[in-house]
Amino acid sequence: MLFFSGVLFIYILSGVAMNHQNLFNPQYDVSVQQYRAEGQFPHGANFTKEEILKLLEPVSEHHHYKKHFYPNSQTLKVFLSTGSSFTVNTLSGKVEYQGIKRRPFLFQLSFLHYNPGKYWRYFSDSFAISIIIVIITGLIMNKGDRGLFGICGIEFALGIIIPLLFLIF
Repeated sequence: MLFFSGVLFIYILSGVAMNHQNLFNPQYDVSVQQYRAEGQFPHGANFTKEEILKLLEPVSEHHHYKKHFYPNSQTLKVFLSTGSSFTVNTLSGKVEYQGIKRRPFLFQLSFLHYNPGKYWRYFSDSFAISIIIVIITGLIMNKGDRGLFGICGIEFALGIIIPLLFLIF
């Protein structure tokens, strides 16, 4: 039973973190930095890759260059292999860097909810079946007014109805 408790604890911890995504992102830490790039500005829509790599050095992303494009005549947008992005106003040199880094521990725990592989699927399915068996045995163990056709059954039904009401409304 403690085995199940440990697995359930991991699911609960990551589930609570995922429930509060309006307060913080449980998987990624997103930071935004704004500053003025050094160099000749105004600059046209013809940055070389070497110039772009120099622009990325202050945020230590020059090794993560993926590609770039010009959404308009005065904006250079750089995509990075880390998922971060880097935008430069080619007239003023103003930079907005959005850095994305995985949150240690919570990223991995949250990832379990997305079924990361075949073996995890087998494990989580067997865990779910085991929990169903624990629930069923708990429901039929008690007899009389504390059993399935008494208060236990009412509590079980409410445990199903309340989440379904949240889905409906």
